[in-house]
Amino acid sequence: MRLIQTSLLLFALVGCAPTPDAPSTPRQTAEDFRAFYFRDHGRGMPSRAELDKLAPLLTRTFQAQFQAAIEAHECHQAKVGNSEPPLVQGDLLTSLFEGATSGGVGKITTEKSQALAEMYWSYGASELNAKPVNWTDALLLERVDGQWRIADIELRGTWDFAQKGRLSQNLMAVAEACR
Repeated sequence: MRLIQTSLLLFALVGCAPTPDAPSTPRQTAEDFRAFYFRDHGRGMPSRAELDKLAPLLTRTFQAQFQAAIEAHECHQAKVGNSEPPLVQGDLLTSLFEGATSGGVGKITTEKSQALAEMYWSYGASELNAKPVNWTDALLLERVDGQWRIADIELRGTWDFAQKGRLSQNLMAVAEACR
């Protein structure tokens, strides 16, 4: 009996231990998000495969909001086919429709189990755009089980037609579109 109790206790403790590659600081979470953005993210609504890669950085609530939005996006596409555009067009994860071509992590503000990580983004100059467009969005982070997770993204675009507000609100609006 004592062996079973010891085994169960050991199993519970091992199950609670953070994974070696889980982000343990707000800056690491923000850096991991930046890496995901440039390495794995396309444009528009993330695919299920993209969400699988992003999920370890998200709180369960934010991950569920993404999942609901993806399901609604797929539902909408199944209903309308190519007769209508997708529910989400352009970059979903930053304020600029075209997305960012470069970016980095800026100032991190931490208070107890919450943090705000400023993300500096830039959309590079091109033939159509003589100067790069620069802006700042912010990751809202929460400490969950000893690991820092993204609870939301604050879209801070200040120009006409910029995405503004909280990404969670945008995801919930998409999720309602195909009920």
